[in-house]
Amino acid sequence: MWGSVGQLGMNYQGKISNHATMRSDLNSGKVVILNVHNGGHWVLATSSMSGGFHVNDPGYNTGSYTDGQVVQAAIYTYTRALTPESEEPFEIPEDLPEDTAFDYS
Repeated sequence: MWGSVGQLGMNYQGKISNHATMRSDLNSGKVVILNVHNGGHWVLATSSMSGGFHVNDPGYNTGSYTDGQVVQAAIYTYTRALTPESEEPFEIPEDLPEDTAFDYS
């Protein structure tokens, strides 16, 4: 299941439970999917904050979770992305600076 998004240009890296590593991965441009609600729900981390994460959570009316509410995380990297205009994949360079921002809108 976790590797099924490979056709979208994403590579599953594994699950982690260390919150500092989750923040580091998120800040380095990796996709971090957080497991919350005692392991029963998954959300997209959009940024980190002191003691927690800002999230995109379509299932609940919340914009953040504390570290204590996060059970684990699934980590993904991008190998390619689709451009909205062409739907043609392009390669994301491996040597992007850590502070590179992406506009996913």
